[in-house]
Amino acid sequence: MSENLLNDWLDHKVPLYIRLDALPCQIVRYLGGGQFLLKDWERKIKSSMDYYQHEKMPEFKIRQFYPEKDAEIESRLLEGDLGICRYTYNGHAHGYWRVKATPVTRFAEDHYVLTDMDTVRENNNIAGAIVVYGKDDRDYLIFPSGVFRDKSELFFDANELSPQSVESMPGVKKEKQTRISRPERIALYVMLKEHYLDGNGEVNFSKMAEMLTVASKKYGFSDSFSDDTIAKWIKRIENENQ
Repeated sequence: MSENLLNDWLDHKVPLYIRLDALPCQIVRYLGGGQFLLKDWERKIKSSMDYYQHEKMPEFKIRQFYPEKDAEIESRLLEGDLGICRYTYNGHAHGYWRVKATPVTRFAEDHYVLTDMDTVRENNNIAGAIVVYGKDDRDYLIFPSGVFRDKSELFFDANELSPQSVESMPGVKKEKQTRISRPERIALYVMLKEHYLDGNGEVNFSKMAEMLTVASKKYGFSDSFSDDTIAKWIKRIENENQ
């Protein structure tokens, strides 16, 4: 990873990620809903129905967090009955989690230390500390002391980089993005809805992706389609049409 990109990350201009493989840690989550949803969120977490465990959730394909068996979930209501609920429980983290630099991160010489912002504020003595977040800044991980990661273990998402950051990266292939006009998007939407519904006449993103991949091979194309891509196409034109 280039020094320019690391500097952009240190200045909070671009996001970076770290991959965790069943790393034991604690998660802190702030969820809205107030008193009437306090126990409901606990039930969802215990029954694997929250967005870090349920396979139908978009978050599931990026990062996952599984509570320990029979883990105790500490929950409490903040800011009154219509406020925010705070949940804390132990488990294991998988996948790509967003990392943010702290004021002392830039002074790390060889490795970073995984920590959380509360610890940084309280102790202010962890050289090379980086904070690990989940779906957004309201979800973060707390680690045992002494969890280190090398700078080379940081990842970036090319889709999230600014043009300036991409230009600063040597050896990165720069491709011009093709702009699809609105009539082309409408034609694609109509084609998918007319010819690529499932056996029940319903929109099924996975089935559409599978049928398009098979059809493209018939015409000599090696490209494959994902359900995420199909969903993005359809939802975009539907949102434009609202």
